[in-house]
Order: sequence, then structure tokens, then C-alpha cells
Amino acid sequence: MTTAKNIEYSEERLVELVLYIGAKCGLDEHYGVLKLNKILFYSDFLAFKTRGQPITGAKYKKYTHGPAPSVMKHLRRLMEKRADAFEYMNPIEAFNEDGEQISEKRLLPMRKPNIDKVLSPEEIAIVDNVIERLRPMTGGEVSRMSHRHRGWQLAMMETEIPYVAALLPENGSCPLSAADFQKAQQVAQKYSAA
Repeated sequence: MTTAKNIEYSEERLVELVLYIGAKCGLDEHYGVLKLNKILFYSDFLAFKTRGQPITGAKYKKYTHGPAPSVMKHLRRLMEKRADAFEYMNPIEAFNEDGEQISEKRLLPMRKPNIDKVLSPEEIAIVDNVIERLRPMTGGEVSRMSHRHRGWQLAMMETEIPYVAALLPENGSCPLSAADFQKAQQVAQKYSAA
């Protein structure tokens, strides 16, 4: 069984995956950075659940609008600096309380992703499955859906959501408190260190 201690983060895999998702979804009506973060989250957690290993190994934290890689702001700046991607403010047909048109951020690729060099066909299939499942949803809908994920519910704000949360029942049928979850993490860490 994969434990937190042997999950390795790969910036290269995360960069290429962000570019791949941007290339596949960049022109979608409901695509934005909010949805990008959820596609990454669900892809990594589904890979962990089904294969015992996430795709990128990125650490995800609980934020107000749902889980996101903790390195995302840094990664976005790095990708823009290296001319891998650029951030586009996409105006949408909605207005804020001041009557100003709302825009959503889109991180779009400036080069073709090298996805075949860093991801297996099985990993690409997982990502494609997540994209298709989330494609018709707005950023707000995906955000609300992510709030039902047991890992997001049990984590404290701006703390890491451990990959083992992918193994918890999604329907909430398991009455588990945040304290129970923390105790389970401590036990898992104790035995994974042995």
C-alpha cells in the first residue's frame, strides 16, 4: 500500500498535466482555473484510489472554493515565466453586485504538452474520464461538488487533504468526525513508519 511517505511530487508531471487539461478544455464554456484545480484533484485522488498512486503527487489543500494544489500559484507564475502558459481573463455573462461584468481566469497552454513522455495511457484515461464527467458543470457546481468530498469535509481550512481520504466512502454514510480522521492519520503514519 502506498503511504504518504512514498508519494513523490513531480512538478514536471503537474506542468504537463495542466497544459494537457488546458489544451483539452480551454475553449469549453465553463472552463477556468477553479475547474482546472478540481480536475487535477479528482484525477490525482481517483488514481490513488484505483491504482494506489496519484498522478502528480501534488499536495492538495482545503480552500474556500474547494481543493487545489498548494503549489498552484507558484506553478502558474513559473509556467508564465517560461512561456509554457498564459493566464487569460475570460469575460462571462454574469455581473457582480456592483453591476460589473465578471471574468474567470483561464490558464491556457502556449506549447503542446509532452504528456506521452510523462504519463501512462492509464493515467491519461483517468484524466480524460474526470474531464468528461466535469465538462458540463460550471466552476461553481464543481466547487460545490468538491465540498461533498469526505477529505475536504474533514480537513481544516488551508490544511492538506491526505490521499488516503480517497478511500473514504463518498456518500457520507461513514459517520467520521475530524477528530476520528486525525486519529486514523496518526495510526496510519505510525504503522507506515514501521
